[in-house]
Amino acid sequence: MERVLKQLWRVAAAAVLLILISYVSFSVLNASRVFPPADVPWLVLMAWFVLSCLLTAAVLVYVTVRSRWRGTQLMCAVFVAFFGIRTFVNISQAFLLVPHVMTPPRAAVLAAHGFLVALVFSFVLVLVTGRLGATLVLESPRLHLPAREWLGKLVVCTVAYCGLSVLAQAGAAARLPDFYARGGMVPWWERAMLYTGRALLLVAFVLPVVKMLKGGRREAALAVGLLFCILGGLVPLMVPGGTIEDAVRYTFMVTGGTTDLLYGLLVGYLFSREPARV
Repeated sequence: MERVLKQLWRVAAAAVLLILISYVSFSVLNASRVFPPADVPWLVLMAWFVLSCLLTAAVLVYVTVRSRWRGTQLMCAVFVAFFGIRTFVNISQAFLLVPHVMTPPRAAVLAAHGFLVALVFSFVLVLVTGRLGATLVLESPRLHLPAREWLGKLVVCTVAYCGLSVLAQAGAAARLPDFYARGGMVPWWERAMLYTGRALLLVAFVLPVVKMLKGGRREAALAVGLLFCILGGLVPLMVPGGTIEDAVRYTFMVTGGTTDLLYGLLVGYLFSREPARV
């Protein structure tokens, strides 16, 4: 019970600090008003904002506490996963798929905001969890795989993600015909390239986490699945805004969250295998 309470305290402290960091950063960067005001009550807006920060803090506290790394090495791994999954991948895909929503000014503000928040919070998180001091750890053999195995796993991941994304977008398009009619839908070959790029980027951004995690393959798969689902699928769409309707948000949260969860389970399981010792 004491250990559980200790972890809950860390999640709560990290969430409060993340709320403060995010609020200050976005308030400063959005001074130019590139985003239209959300047509929702302030309490509803803040409730979604707090929930998104709480989920983000919870999943990042988990991977931090379960890490074999400490200090600067751990900060870099958290920053890469946080900024890459939460900001870079989502902004780049939205910018290419729905340019009528993700305009260049909005993309610039969100990218700067995500970078600053991830940079500051990665340090804060390592500090709050008491893992600031450096220590020497035995190098994990994870990811020390033959080139043929690397290539095979990347191909499997890419094909799996493209298949999941096609199913998810088909479901979203069936529920949101007006949304896609306004912005159009890019040709299938462009979507295939975008899905392939997203699949490979997600793998690249999460590999440090896979490398640093304690535990077995199932724990690594669950951790990566939660990272992809929360940071990539849910949190980016949680807070209501004036750019997309609630029906669009909810649909994309369900389809994107499910796709990213399943893909994360696959990636975590495949790349957490330790090579056989000879």
